Amino acid sequence: MQRDIAVVVSEEVQAGDLVGTIRHTAGELLESVEVFDVFTGSKLGDGKKSVALSLVYRHKERTLTDEEIAEVHGSVVSALEQTFAAELRK
Repeated sequence: MQRDIAVVVSEEVQAGDLVGTIRHTAGELLESVEVFDVFTGSKLGDGKKSVALSLVYRHKERTLTDEEIAEVHGSVVSALEQTFAAELRK
């Protein structure tokens, strides 16, 4: 299952640090994570940028349920919020 998210963070936050936190938090259910867009602009506020990431979740032996993905993905979002003061971009 694929989930895309965009988070608004300080311009100083490195995309690689976001990816590392995602990998650590999601654990073995995360097959891949890729940054597919970085946006800066006055709409986001001074010193802010938006980083869009694509996450693919997969279990090696069975199909994941929506509930399992929602739980892991929620943990990922919470970790980004706590670690980087990230805000989900709407």
